[in-house]
Amino acid sequence: MITRKEAEAIIDDVKKDAIKNGRRESTWFRFHNHIYGTAAIAELMAAKAGMDAERAYVLGLLHDVMKLEEYKAMRFHGILGYERLKDVDEGVARICLTHMFPFNVFENAPPSGSQMFFGDKEDVAFVKSFLKDNEPDDYDLLIQIADCFADSRGFVTLQQRGEDYALRYGMEFPPELMKPRFDLKEFFDKRIGGNTYDLFYNPKVDGLGIMGF
Repeated sequence: MITRKEAEAIIDDVKKDAIKNGRRESTWFRFHNHIYGTAAIAELMAAKAGMDAERAYVLGLLHDVMKLEEYKAMRFHGILGYERLKDVDEGVARICLTHMFPFNVFENAPPSGSQMFFGDKEDVAFVKSFLKDNEPDDYDLLIQIADCFADSRGFVTLQQRGEDYALRYGMEFPPELMKPRFDLKEFFDKRIGGNTYDLFYNPKVDGLGIMGF
């Protein structure tokens, strides 16, 4: 299994490749805050929920490992991540595929989901089959919600994530697709015996409820 140190080394290589290929280093914080935010959120939630916090950190850090390559490859980054890591760490590869589909339901993809596969019907069929054949485990569910709780600013609420999505993609996050994400939050609220937001809320940051990473 991939260790924390190895996961962070993989991300360091991702950064080097991105900058080498023209990404401005001054914009790296956006990706950094999301993936490290997801990792930190997953780690803390896992510890509170009686799960393996170290494993959760690694899964959270690498869930978007190939995100910056998808437009170059014109393929869904979850597929690219799965293909890159399936022979190294099957569990991390699985998370690359499942993190955007709450409860491992293909139809729960974000509203732009129809565009994420770049028209590749074979990739669509593979992901649909994978999700159907693999019931969600606690770590699938954990990264699915941790991914929703982190954006380029750090920790955000589901409402804030939906608003950010609308600004970036020019489309509202439909209520019927927000529901499974709130259901994920409710699942972990019950697991930790409280409101998951309370684990991260920082009233010192303009009252926005954002914890930076």
